[in-house]
Amino acid sequence: MHKTQTQDGQTGSPIAILVKQFPKLSETFVLGEVASLTDHGVDLRIFSMSEPSEAIQQPDAARFLEPVTYLCRTSRMRAYFALFVSLLRKPMRIIAFLRIAKRNRELLHTLGAILAASQSNRISHIHAHYISEPAALADAAASMRSSMTFSVSAHAKDIYLTPADEIAERLNNALFVATCTRHNYQYLRNLTPTNRYRVYLVYHGIDTEHFAPKHKPDSQQPPLILSVGRFKEKKGFDLLIKACAKLAATHTPFQCDIIGYGDQEQHLKSLISSHVLNHFVRLRSAVAHSELRDIFHTADIFTLPCRITSDGDRDGIPNSMLEAMASGVPIVSTPVSGIPEVIREGVNGLLIEPENVGAIAKAIQTLLDDPALRSKLGSSGRDTVLQHFSWEQNILPLIQLLQPRLYKNP
Repeated sequence: MHKTQTQDGQTGSPIAILVKQFPKLSETFVLGEVASLTDHGVDLRIFSMSEPSEAIQQPDAARFLEPVTYLCRTSRMRAYFALFVSLLRKPMRIIAFLRIAKRNRELLHTLGAILAASQSNRISHIHAHYISEPAALADAAASMRSSMTFSVSAHAKDIYLTPADEIAERLNNALFVATCTRHNYQYLRNLTPTNRYRVYLVYHGIDTEHFAPKHKPDSQQPPLILSVGRFKEKKGFDLLIKACAKLAATHTPFQCDIIGYGDQEQHLKSLISSHVLNHFVRLRSAVAHSELRDIFHTADIFTLPCRITSDGDRDGIPNSMLEAMASGVPIVSTPVSGIPEVIREGVNGLLIEPENVGAIAKAIQTLLDDPALRSKLGSSGRDTVLQHFSWEQNILPLIQLLQPRLYKNP
């Protein structure tokens, strides 16, 4: 069995990264983390709860498919045998997990698959992405194997849509919990006063070499307003479409492209039609990063008017926004969740209040009318990403947190 090895010859068993699906187009932060940890010599196994379901995959993901264990492929006999052995060892922990699994019986099979895969791969530590079901599974699996620990990366929806008492339990059991915004960091620390020291702020990083500015030649085409993300209510694409209607009413020349996929697609298409914007606003299918990089080079403004939905769902710091900033594109967004940790009003972008369609249109109009301001904000945004949000910078804190488990045999 291959083991992680340090320069001084220490060895340790692999660690597992537990995710809901790998690869997943919208979760570039997971791919970036896997790539960076691997490049730093960490021996990883990827445990994916389900198989990839998207037609488009990031080309970089291909080199990480070999160490992926798709837990859904594990035979029921093998999974339930692993559960049975664990039940004999620690019956009370299985009973406790049943409270969670009753919501989804398939989770019991997944837990058994994790236990079986951890045994065969000699896993000493599981790092789960999302503090919802993946963390619950990692918590249960670690409690059933005395030699194994777990940690969590908590993001956005998983934090605010998971009951606080469940989060607190996982916080108290985890080796550590990393989260990607200071807003999340404060919220999670307040849930576990006695173990708040286990919560760490670890921003996502992006590839600042892949996403970089490129000179935009003069063009006779109208200015391009760009937005990228899943077609979800929290992204505020409906607000952007309504703001475009206001711009069109003033005869402002522009083109708006909204790139993504999701369950609001038909709603957004209807909104475009009802505002007679078919010549101004286009919904475009999701694209791979290689194509997205080139699209950023054609954009004049990037707009993402995020909101908090009625059920509490929200973004953290959208990766597409960081990618646009790294590409030198000026930003219009809202001060929701972690976004004000990145965007400083008038310094490296423009922030407008959530749900304010008129303010969105006004901010876009301001940038369309002022090329010098666009250039200033775009350049400052690039500097912000280079200073605080590169992959290289933000993987080091995670490696330091994982260090106690990287070289400890189970």
